[in-house]
Amino acid sequence: MNNTYDIKTVSESTYASMVEHVPECVQVAEACQTDPSKCQLAKTLCSAWEMTPYYNTGLNPYDIRIPCEIPGLCYNFSMVQTPKTQREKT
Repeated sequence: MNNTYDIKTVSESTYASMVEHVPECVQVAEACQTDPSKCQLAKTLCSAWEMTPYYNTGLNPYDIRIPCEIPGLCYNFSMVQTPKTQREKT
């Protein structure tokens, strides 16, 4: 556990795998900086290695103290209105 709340978010083996993949993630992300054709690969790999294990826990990525209540962004955004200029175009 390495957070303010002492909450264990992933198993030790998952954490070890995440740490193990950091150099590769950095390498493909840096390659993306000079070759945009590599950016999708960087996004896919880094997301799979570094983000997906956390998202699979069901914990809220914005506040690890609470579970993610709604899949995706964790919050109900159904009441958010579309800006008037966008509504007029549709």
